[in-house]
Amino acid sequence: MPTRGSRSSSQRAGNNHSATERYEVIKQHVEGVLFVVYQVRERSTLDVFALKALRQSYASHSGFQKAWQEAASASLHRHARNVARVYEVGVEDNTPYIVEEWLPGHTLEERLRRAPFGSIETLTLARHMADGLAALHEKGEVHGDFRPRQVLFTPGSELKITDIGWENAVRNGGLSLTDVFPDAAFYHAPELWNGRTPTAASDIYALGVALYRMLAGRVPFAGTSPLAIAERHQRTAPHRPSQFNPACAPELEKVVLGMLDKNPAHRQTYFDQLRSLHQEELTTNRPSTPAGAAPQRQAAPVEAPIEKKPTKPKPPLTRRELGKREFKGALLAFFWALVAMGLLAGIIVGAIYFWMQGAPPEVSVPNYVGMNQQDAKFILEKRGLGMEVGREVYNPKRPSGTVLSGQPRPETTVRSGRTILVTVSRGKEPIRMYDFRDLTLDQTKRIMQKHGLRLGQVVNQYDATIPQNAIITQYPEPGQYFHRYDPISLVVSRGPEPSSNNQEQTDEEATAPPPQIEENPQQPDDASQSDSLPADTSPDELISRDVQVNIEIPNSSAAQLVTIVVNDATGEHTVYSEIKQPGDTVDQTIHVAKTPSSSATVQVYAGGQLLREMRF
Repeated sequence: MPTRGSRSSSQRAGNNHSATERYEVIKQHVEGVLFVVYQVRERSTLDVFALKALRQSYASHSGFQKAWQEAASASLHRHARNVARVYEVGVEDNTPYIVEEWLPGHTLEERLRRAPFGSIETLTLARHMADGLAALHEKGEVHGDFRPRQVLFTPGSELKITDIGWENAVRNGGLSLTDVFPDAAFYHAPELWNGRTPTAASDIYALGVALYRMLAGRVPFAGTSPLAIAERHQRTAPHRPSQFNPACAPELEKVVLGMLDKNPAHRQTYFDQLRSLHQEELTTNRPSTPAGAAPQRQAAPVEAPIEKKPTKPKPPLTRRELGKREFKGALLAFFWALVAMGLLAGIIVGAIYFWMQGAPPEVSVPNYVGMNQQDAKFILEKRGLGMEVGREVYNPKRPSGTVLSGQPRPETTVRSGRTILVTVSRGKEPIRMYDFRDLTLDQTKRIMQKHGLRLGQVVNQYDATIPQNAIITQYPEPGQYFHRYDPISLVVSRGPEPSSNNQEQTDEEATAPPPQIEENPQQPDDASQSDSLPADTSPDELISRDVQVNIEIPNSSAAQLVTIVVNDATGEHTVYSEIKQPGDTVDQTIHVAKTPSSSATVQVYAGGQLLREMRF
């Protein structure tokens, strides 16, 4: 965005003109739980900003508004690398607002929906995020709610961290982050579940969860409810990311697991190691040797012309002598022509010989089509070949991250060191989110059931302007792109807040445990893994059964990666993944859990091709 020039944020805050007079609204960008975000243009400078207006349900809450103003005022004087700038904080028409720099790029959360990151890309982004958090910690500040949604990118891929300090305002408003933001449970450090205040160590833990997800393609701890996730944060050790992504660098894996240590005192050491880790420690780069200057050729000395003495004219040649001289000249020319041809042939043969001696060996390109992107890269690197993603396309029949095609093709003979340019699937094409606002919860459930959508967490919240049982807001937001298998979380109105004579009852509700997740009305057949909270299913409603999968690999095919994917009431899971040779048999007993109102699917893939699908 355009720079602010010499005008500081304090000068802007002291401007006597109202926000309506100073800014022109270009469009409403997005509507979230706390803010409605607008893209605005300052009329005097034509600079573009993001104006976040606090929703009325939170603005009318005295405790929340006071804490929010304190956090917002502190952000005015915050200037740190990789942290979004705040230019103005104010109130207009009883609506608090904040003006930040405009970041039109995507969020890290949106990027995470694609295939896992490579180790070098993860390290590059991790160091930028770590520098931003370290700058806050050095000033005695903490983020408190670090998640991939709070990491935005500019069109030039510059990384910025936003929404710093809002966790304190939410907590002072009598709520918890998991009440307001369903995905916050995945990034909560173990000590925060015991009611402790966020610290620099809890920020480091949240960054470790984000990096784990970038490497492994999944969060380290998931569950069917916030309480189940909390239990795993406190008591379960995470699996190594390399179990899900064999291409994960060991040095980076060690640092990330150290940042997820249950003891807050042990995380800072690994956080410092992350900031000092370099790409050279992950991969071996060949040093480039600069070519020396070519020696200059000295000009040959100019010899003085030699004066010849005058000679007497020779008598004219006879015909016989002239014929002999011409014959000798022809023989001499033919001789030198043979010599020149021999030298040229020798030079060509020598050049070919020395080139063949120094050329890389020839290798056969293995079969990489139909494999996961990371597996294909691993197999090609074992043959001394590189891989580069040239194009990503939507493909409803292939999971995201599957290699669809490439050049050179498999079974082609190439020189070692050649880079294979591949096309990768992005899975099913996303669709735009429906707008459920102002509908009742029952109406919303019926619509979701009709269109095969998945219900996520349902949070109840007081709102004086929205009728009881009507939808206040939703995740994903209306108009935002999403996949059909993504759970949709809803915030439902409880109507106006009770009067003072019911204050005792209100306090009991405020300290009650987080609400349970509503039942998932329908699990679509094309569902896949999602890091949002899955629909909660009561234990007495789960139906568990064993499914026998028996498949023989055809003798005519080459070795293939066989995977079994289960999509049931507990989410989508890859329960089997192994490379099989022609003629091998896969015989596995798979456990499937479902509810009376949901379906379950078992899919078997070989080489990225769907071989069998069983529905229950």
